[in-house]
Amino acid sequence: MRISIINPESRQQVFSEYLQPSAKASNVSSTNEASSSTSNAVNSTFQNQLDQKIQNQSGATSVSNLDTATIQELKNTLNNQGVSLQEPIRVPGSLEPIFKKAAETYGVDEGLLISIAKNESNFRSDAKSSVGAMGIMQLMPGTAQGLGVTDAYDPEQNIMGAAKLLSGKIEQYNGNVSLALAAYSAGSGNVKKYDGIPPFTETQNYIPRVLSNYSRGYVTDDGSSSTVYPATQTVINLLDQYNLTNGSATGTGRSDLNDRQKNDLTQVMMQTTSRL
Repeated sequence: MRISIINPESRQQVFSEYLQPSAKASNVSSTNEASSSTSNAVNSTFQNQLDQKIQNQSGATSVSNLDTATIQELKNTLNNQGVSLQEPIRVPGSLEPIFKKAAETYGVDEGLLISIAKNESNFRSDAKSSVGAMGIMQLMPGTAQGLGVTDAYDPEQNIMGAAKLLSGKIEQYNGNVSLALAAYSAGSGNVKKYDGIPPFTETQNYIPRVLSNYSRGYVTDDGSSSTVYPATQTVINLLDQYNLTNGSATGTGRSDLNDRQKNDLTQVMMQTTSRL
């Protein structure tokens, strides 16, 4: 899928061909090709319509120049083909103040913390994985101990500990959120070993899913707050950073973008486009 967006402030292209890796593997099996044919067809149809709409509007050079009715029409096209924008994440009202406190305490994006929690446990404080990860943010026992978390099933301790961990990872990787997420998922040792995002399927799927969650925005499930959407430029920066990070599924020369990654990254770009 190719969507180009021109940043109105700097007039520079910020999205381009993220979902079409530049190199195609010569040994891709016919089975894999068949499994992605549906999503490829949808993406191609959307792109063709997008290009046509841009050409038909006088002076329009990017998605950001398209009027609301046109963007809605493009969204309807996707809906009719089985591709729809996901609703904002619904955060338990009892947990949102904790996420806010953690974000403010450790200087991390509240939406990013919520996106990780959605992916890790769907906000279940009693969650425990098969390898022993605990609580809302799925902290491993040794990690929790190192963070000073004495009860990983206590929501506040768990979320505060995870925010401290994520903040440290972001600082460790000089602001590279993709590497911080890779380390959160697979450990810093593996990020160092592979000099980037490790090639593990779980980790490769993890980052696009968290970015997809983030792009959706969030709202409390008890109606105590209005929907909070991430700034368009922030999402653009995160996606651009991901694309340039060694080992990412969309990086130069990659050809193994799977359907889950493609769907998640499509969601990121569609969410962003829909709010221009």
